[in-house]
Order: sequence, then C-alpha cells, then structure tokens
Amino acid sequence: HGSDERVDVAAAVTCLLARVAAPTVAVAGYSFGAWVGLAAGAGDARVHRLLGVAPPVASRDHGFLVTVAKPTLLIAGDCDDIAPVAALRNLTADGAKSISLEVIAGADHFFWSREDEVSRAAVAFLGTV
Repeated sequence: HGSDERVDVAAAVTCLLARVAAPTVAVAGYSFGAWVGLAAGAGDARVHRLLGVAPPVASRDHGFLVTVAKPTLLIAGDCDDIAPVAALRNLTADGAKSISLEVIAGADHFFWSREDEVSRAAVAFLGTV
C-alpha cells in the first residue's frame, strides 16, 4: 500500500543527512517508487525537490501534489497507459504551480531505448538545485 515504503524513504533521508551536510535533498522514484517518493517527500520538510518518473496516476491518487510548493518534475512517455499524460496534465491544471511535466514522445512506461532522454530531463531538473 506504500505506507511502509514511505517510512523507508524517510529513513533514507535521515541516513543521508546523518552522513552528508546536503543543503538540498531531492527524492526521486520510478513508477510505484515515484508515487512513494512523491508522497513521502511532499510531507518531509527536509526534502526540497521531487522527481517522479512514470508515476502511476492511473492507479494511485496523486492529488496531494496539488498543494505541494516544492519544485517537482514528472516525466512520462506519451504512450504510457499507467502514467497517462492527460492525467498528469490535470495535476498542473488543478493549480499545482510547482509541477513541471516532461513528456517523451513515443515512449511507453518502460522508456525502451529512451533512457537517455529521461536522464537528461532529470539531470537538467536536479542540476538547477
């Protein structure tokens, strides 16, 4: 259901900050891990940026993102039925000004042969920290 996984994310952030004086912390995840990371990071004041790759908006509620003020990047393929672009666009239309959406044309949920495009988008977003 994701509750234990959200605790794991918080523990990972705690572990990171105990070892590194990181001025900025980002949480990233793919698919179910994106939903978990986004949900955990949204409510954690120690987390400053959120990155979700192919978040499963078709099967999980992502409405909590509408109220998040943290810079957030969602990456999805336009052929992904698990992370449909229309549903992701609805999140930004619902007032979530902090959310950016990167759509990779022709990519499905697994981004076969499109991994470099995902990486470039993620690095560009995280590089602005």
